[in-house]
Amino acid sequence: MIYAIGDIHGKASMTARALVYLTEKLLHADDTVVFLGDYIHRGEDSKGVFDVLRTFQASHDNCVFLRGNHEALFLSAFNDPDSEVVWLYNGGLEMLGSYNVDWSENWREQIRPEDIDFVNNTVFEFETENFFFVHAGIVPPGKPSGVRADLDPRLWIREEFINSEADFGKVVVFGHTVQTNWLPLVMPNKVGIDTGAAFGGRLSIAGFDDSVKPGEFPDFTLFQVDLDGGITVLEWEDE
Repeated sequence: MIYAIGDIHGKASMTARALVYLTEKLLHADDTVVFLGDYIHRGEDSKGVFDVLRTFQASHDNCVFLRGNHEALFLSAFNDPDSEVVWLYNGGLEMLGSYNVDWSENWREQIRPEDIDFVNNTVFEFETENFFFVHAGIVPPGKPSGVRADLDPRLWIREEFINSEADFGKVVVFGHTVQTNWLPLVMPNKVGIDTGAAFGGRLSIAGFDDSVKPGEFPDFTLFQVDLDGGITVLEWEDE
């Protein structure tokens, strides 16, 4: 099985609850766990998220950490002072707050090196036989991305991908675009599982059986953690 985890955005306690449930109820040693990016910003404990993820990674070998646009914003600010204002406005202040750090010229020195390494080691995509995992989406064949030329569409694309009915060759599993009803977006060519953990919604984990080719709609299991730590289990099946 492959388990994909949607956008976390600083929600360390929700993430810890989800991973305990996953480990105790579902996970086998040969399963792969794909985190879809946006670990930081918005929520109250970006620093704690790094701790939770590293602890889980130490106990499970098959982890994939994708890069999200918020990790890209952070790296830009860390490496280029001219990018700081955009980063601060888009969650940087909340991230610094989780380190008990006020914004100043030396804020970079107060971010743990292991957290910088974690972000630097994230990857842009992960592909299996039947599924393609990415943070935001991929550009439909023969169509414009709608994204600035200096930005990677895999981290930033929205409507051009969301609205596309193109055959991408595999089902694309993604986050980035919040589903405001707190349920996944399910289409024949894609499954979106950013269900608004940062905005009072839920943190979603979807399980896909890569040994079974998807039908008209992809089958998957889903469990969600709400803000109070409650677990909801759902299933999507092709009829």
